[in-house]
Amino acid sequence: MTETASRLIAKWGQAGTFVRPGEADETTYPPTPGTPTNHAATVCVVDYTSEDRDGSNIQANDLRAFVAVEDLDITPDNGDSLTVAGKTFSVVRVVPMAPDGVARFYDVQVRGA
Repeated sequence: MTETASRLIAKWGQAGTFVRPGEADETTYPPTPGTPTNHAATVCVVDYTSEDRDGSNIQANDLRAFVAVEDLDITPDNGDSLTVAGKTFSVVRVVPMAPDGVARFYDVQVRGA
C-alpha cells in the first residue's frame, strides 16, 4: 500500500489546500469564529473501490486522498476541509500510513462539502 500510494502521489499528485478552522472566541456571545488557516499539500485523489464502499462508513460519493507528508506543516484532522482543483471536501477520516512508525503519507477519506 505504501509503495502504491507513493507512486500515485509522485505521478498524479496535485496541489491541494487543507483549511483548518480557527479557534472560536468563547468570551463573546455568540462566540466569534476564529480565522481559518490554509496549509498547502500535495495530494492524489482517487475513487474507493466498490468493495470498500459500505454505504455507511464509506459512502457512494466519498473519495480517497493520498497526501504527501513532505512540506506539509500540519497533520490533517477531522474538521479540516480539503480543496483540490477548485472543489472543496470535508475531511471524514485520516489514517497515517506509518509502516515503520514514521508517517510516510496520509490516507484521507473526504466527502463533498
